[in-house]
Amino acid sequence: MADINQFPRAGVIHKLWNPQTIDSSIDVMWMRRNQFAGVLGKYVEVVPISQGLTHVISSLGSALPLPEPNEDLEPYPVVQSAPGFKKTATVVNYTSSLQVTETAISTDRTGKLMQTLNGPIKAAMRFDEYMRAAFFANAFTGTAGADSQPLCSNSHPHENFDAGTWDNLSTGGLTGPNLHAGILVMDLMKDEQNDPFDVNPVDLLVHPSNRQKAMELTNAVRKPEGMLNDPNEIISALNVVVSKYLSSSDAFFVMGDLKGEERGLIEVQSKAWSLDNVGDATVDVPIHKRIKSRKTFIFTTSKNIVGSAG
Repeated sequence: MADINQFPRAGVIHKLWNPQTIDSSIDVMWMRRNQFAGVLGKYVEVVPISQGLTHVISSLGSALPLPEPNEDLEPYPVVQSAPGFKKTATVVNYTSSLQVTETAISTDRTGKLMQTLNGPIKAAMRFDEYMRAAFFANAFTGTAGADSQPLCSNSHPHENFDAGTWDNLSTGGLTGPNLHAGILVMDLMKDEQNDPFDVNPVDLLVHPSNRQKAMELTNAVRKPEGMLNDPNEIISALNVVVSKYLSSSDAFFVMGDLKGEERGLIEVQSKAWSLDNVGDATVDVPIHKRIKSRKTFIFTTSKNIVGSAG
């Protein structure tokens, strides 16, 4: 095989594929399966926008103060919801293309070359999963939230400032007592009027390094790592979700059952991923495909998540 600079930069094949690379070695390379199965999309809400490059998401709530005693002839008390927080999202074009020469096609002995045309779509799906995983990678640092707090914090201000702060931060590694403490944080969640907030823990999200531990904790008949022989009712109700895209092997997250924008993790999308012809195909370059989308990923606040850095 000739000494060819096949990879001019990491992960990118030169657009003018040289037919000399179509031998047994390159055939084996193309036979590597390029599959994708993401799990984090279930926690992210897609918000489509029809025009423009920016979109404002508000966390204006529906919780109101409780009714008061009031006689028929008295004026009705007038209440209003808390003003909430706003987050502006600026969508970005994301593109990639794939170009195949006529010579490369005619000299491909096994058909593996043409199978790479599935690659752009899979690459786009993996890109989305990396962006979703970034929510969790930065869950305990920064001020990117609509309330200028990280995703998981013990000092989130309520939309109604008179209600004080709320908490979705747990601590410690993945143990029975620490997991129970994280569930309790979610169970004690308050809304913007400082009333109980209706969210229930359903999933335990972990890195593959914590899969064994997570399965042991959730499948134990008796409460794990405790001195008493009482039943493991609360922790065993959680479903274990494992993501290979999580960057921390120690962090774990208790995920709730909220739907829609209440999840707090938002994909603002003005154009879904599409695979199209670029339009400049020639006899010598018969295939030139491009993948394109316009989107961005932001979070506002999320009472659907309680996280621990481990």
